[in-house]
Amino acid sequence: MKRLIFCLVLVFALSGCISTNVEEDSSAAIKNEKVEDITEKKSEIPKKTEDETEQETKAEDIDYMQLYADVLDRYHVYITHKVDIFGRGVGLAGLEEPVIFVDIQENLNDIGFTLKDINSDGIPELLVGERNHYSDGANQILAAYILTDGEPKLLFEGWSRNRYYLTKHGGFFNEASGGAAYVSETLYSVDGNGTLVCNGHYFTDINEDGSEIYFYYNTTGEWDTSASEKVSYESLCELHPEFYEWANQVDFVEMTPFSEHTVSEENSPPPVTVKWESEVGEDVSDYKAFHPYESSGIQKVVFYTDEIVTDFKVLALEETGYDENYNSIYSIDELYTLEEFVPNEPFVVSLLDYEYVPRNGFSYVDKNGRSWRFAISQSGYDGSMILEQF
Repeated sequence: MKRLIFCLVLVFALSGCISTNVEEDSSAAIKNEKVEDITEKKSEIPKKTEDETEQETKAEDIDYMQLYADVLDRYHVYITHKVDIFGRGVGLAGLEEPVIFVDIQENLNDIGFTLKDINSDGIPELLVGERNHYSDGANQILAAYILTDGEPKLLFEGWSRNRYYLTKHGGFFNEASGGAAYVSETLYSVDGNGTLVCNGHYFTDINEDGSEIYFYYNTTGEWDTSASEKVSYESLCELHPEFYEWANQVDFVEMTPFSEHTVSEENSPPPVTVKWESEVGEDVSDYKAFHPYESSGIQKVVFYTDEIVTDFKVLALEETGYDENYNSIYSIDELYTLEEFVPNEPFVVSLLDYEYVPRNGFSYVDKNGRSWRFAISQSGYDGSMILEQF
């Protein structure tokens, strides 16, 4: 109940801040601007040189979508196969929940991409996000990429508790939450170097005895009370009206659905699939097989491949820790190797039974020279197979 009361107070308090004098001041400024002054200012704008015009013409000939093609392939394969074609990395956090809980075709239709020049440098950024409207008329940006020396670089990524929206001011508005007493809103722009710059950041924090919540403001983007201005929610928009004027102009971005994107051959999905023997629905006794364990505590799986792969290995795993992105780290024992695994020749393997921590896995190299490695586990919810890329 306390959380509900706080959230309601916060919503009404911030909505009250929207009514500022910004629009009145802007209207007055426009009325006072003389037509001849505007004409004079336009005449002062320098004409473009031949070199500048030539550079702009060359820029128009660049296929920017092609420069972002690998990133788009990565997102499409993750949506359809729940694997990262470039290994587990950053940028996909906003898709983790949808790919688990939402139908593939629905995700392909509801998640999209677009190019937009955010910092007006003539080079568009790639935005990946939800195609549907959010409650305030905007749609959530799940990730943004810039081009650095012609190569895509992640600008930011968002997820359910760390949401980004494009603003009409040419930047991004972020709202994040670490619980009922810990919320933040931040305004970002993108500078000429393709760097995300904080233009205003407010957050809440609770006092030591947990009896009162305070508001803090800074322009560093850090959640640091000692380096922030302490304000009440009544005075926040009075002290920083530009913050709310910008924050309340989030924008909707039209996006192309991933259902219309075609993945390139070199970035095609992994060709090997695996099923529980009970799901196959056919006699597997004549298939090539490997049975490293002879006990009652085993489960049989059947591997299939759509193309010839090499160095196919059956692995025994033991979890030893986690990396900086909280992905599991395993010690690996190679139990069996197929030099070549070919289509139409399924392969049956008996694996150790398990609970929640994977103890079995497999790896291989596809025709494009990409190495794939997965741990196999079983869902405690419905018994379905879970493949964890590592």
